Amino acid sequence: MAATSGLGVGDRLVRAVHEWAVRERAVALELAVRPDNEHAIALYRRHGFEATERLGDVLPDGLRREHIMVKTLGPGRAA
Repeated sequence: MAATSGLGVGDRLVRAVHEWAVRERAVALELAVRPDNEHAIALYRRHGFEATERLGDVLPDGLRREHIMVKTLGPGRAA
């Protein structure tokens, strides 16, 4: 695990991106995550991202693909 694990850095980064997207009047945030990155998936779910059926890019192993997660933005939604 990284030295910053448990310090809330990921939470702060996701909140900052959410706040920026709201200021820019984005309607959604979308990201791609490796299916084996359980910590990142948990972080994104905590912040309201939901898994989609869409797949992202093929990973370097040529077999697995990233999973796409999305968070709809709108009035009254918090990071």
